[in-house]
Amino acid sequence: MKHIIIAFFIATLLQAGESVDRLYLFANSGVNQIEIKWFTQKYSDKYTYKVYRSVKGEKSKLIHSAKPESYKVLKSSGYDEDYIFMVHPYRNVKNFNDRIQVLKIEEGVQAFRMLKFIRDKAFAKNLGQYFVDLRVKKDKLYMYTVEAYKGGKMVFQKSIFAHTFKPGIKHDFMWTNAKASPKGVALSWDVTEEFNYYNVYRKKDGENNFKKINQDLLYISRTFAQKSKVLYLDQDLKVGEGATYKIKRVDMFANEGAFSKGSTIKLEKPKSVKPAMVTNVFVVIKDTKIKLRWSKNYNVLGYNVYRSTIYQGNFRKINKEIVKKEFYFDKNFKVDKNYYYYVTAVNMHGESKPSMVMLAYARDTTKPKKPTKLTANVSAGLVSLKWDEVKDENLAGYRVYVSMDEDAAQWSLINKDLLKTNSYEHNRSKTLSRFPYYYRVSAVDKTFNESFPSKIVKTQLPDVTAPNQPFVKKFRAYSNKIMLEWNKIIVYDLAGYNVYRKTKKGFVKLNKNLLPNTAYTDTNPLSGANEYAIVAVDNSGNESLKKDSKIVHLKDIVPVKIENFKLTKSGNAIKASFTCKDSDYEGFKLFRSSGEIVEYFNVSNFVKSKSFIDKSVSKKTKYFYMIKAYDKSGNISESEVKSLK
Repeated sequence: MKHIIIAFFIATLLQAGESVDRLYLFANSGVNQIEIKWFTQKYSDKYTYKVYRSVKGEKSKLIHSAKPESYKVLKSSGYDEDYIFMVHPYRNVKNFNDRIQVLKIEEGVQAFRMLKFIRDKAFAKNLGQYFVDLRVKKDKLYMYTVEAYKGGKMVFQKSIFAHTFKPGIKHDFMWTNAKASPKGVALSWDVTEEFNYYNVYRKKDGENNFKKINQDLLYISRTFAQKSKVLYLDQDLKVGEGATYKIKRVDMFANEGAFSKGSTIKLEKPKSVKPAMVTNVFVVIKDTKIKLRWSKNYNVLGYNVYRSTIYQGNFRKINKEIVKKEFYFDKNFKVDKNYYYYVTAVNMHGESKPSMVMLAYARDTTKPKKPTKLTANVSAGLVSLKWDEVKDENLAGYRVYVSMDEDAAQWSLINKDLLKTNSYEHNRSKTLSRFPYYYRVSAVDKTFNESFPSKIVKTQLPDVTAPNQPFVKKFRAYSNKIMLEWNKIIVYDLAGYNVYRKTKKGFVKLNKNLLPNTAYTDTNPLSGANEYAIVAVDNSGNESLKKDSKIVHLKDIVPVKIENFKLTKSGNAIKASFTCKDSDYEGFKLFRSSGEIVEYFNVSNFVKSKSFIDKSVSKKTKYFYMIKAYDKSGNISESEVKSLK
């Protein structure tokens, strides 16, 4: 069966995770036309393109605009969905999951898109990445510039020169090398550029013509060629046959170049020797099986695996039939015991020397069963966990884990030492009631194998912490009501406020429903002093203390009573006096006028006593007097008007 090595450029250039995009531009010159092809490092059907042409000494002109053909046109033209997908891969993407699925498919589509882009000019045109310029003259040098736009913004551009003459292909490789290998004929050749597509030709001894032997175009990047000694492997040539190999380079327009220099080889019959010693034996140890793997030996029938319990001999073959692959599973052994292995290769001439001896020690790695029926009882500051006991003779104890996120990658281990009982009490701070906490339990055996975690239980501590108490920051007292304002309490679970007033029996709540705002008016205050306490209440019903209270007095609006107001002569002055028995009397002002209805003027300022002598009077002038008396609350009472000459 023919094995073809195809190295697509996808592996080296069109990487999905690459953040820097590039534009690649190619020209194919003829006598009367010039073909232009281009592609972007990361394909997108959202790009639009503009092609400019210029000749030396002339201004560049726009000669072509292109974008990927629409779905509607492609569908009406008879193209199938696979073809349309290569042009519009994200057409039906509706969400993030759809995009991920398309990205997975795109990894396999990109290489086929490029091969079709090279072979099929109509497909390249449907991608919006092909143009033929027929308006050219013979023996002229043109410069073409392609600009790519996305969302109306130019993202990159590329220019190339093309001369109108008969097309030819430049070849950079100088030799082809054919070398016999255990699998066939390994071919290599010069690779000088990043974009190189090739066809491989072979002419067996006795044949007249070279025949192409690769099914698909080969893309060989310069990077790949530098790392790999084999660019193509021919497995059709049989032992005793000879052949000559040549390579042809293929450009981006599917044009083949001339043959490279040939390389001739004849496969000789291999010598009758035993296989080489098996190398790189590696052991992977588990408690249920021991896996041995090793490097492949070519031209062998298979392998034998030998085992012993001592290093110095007593090895016995443990495979019943020859091992065809480069690995073997040994399942017939006991844990906690040393075993030694080596491997030999077998061909028709015999068995190789033993490989390096490898030690395997299988310890118990079987996990115990996970705990089941985990439950949690919660009280203030305490989470009590309980689960069903794990029945395992090798059980050592349990581990309890906690997290604030049930999807967390890392959980915190609570118990330092393994628990011997199937219960645990986790003491928490009573203030940790804001967020839920998640618990899970695992079982651990005596060889420290830990089980899968139990199911997760969600817990939340009851909220028993009251908010801070507000304080009255402003009040207004009237004769029949008292208005209160207090500071706002900032807590995440605040429900509202209550207002209490102190009586002989203690504080009594005044509001029926929780107050959402920081103000309240007591419309039925007690006479005299009123003592208020404001409390904040959270969503759990916790109420702050009433230790800070405010005493507010009702406002006095009753003025003092003026009695026995009289005016008497005192020498060349007039004395005004009165009596007042009110305990909250504060003082008075005496007002005088030269007429009963003429404007009155204050002649005394504020006087604390209950009399005043007006010395600024004139003889033969009749004066009119009145008094304004004040109490300590600022209430004012006025006397009757009296006169004296």
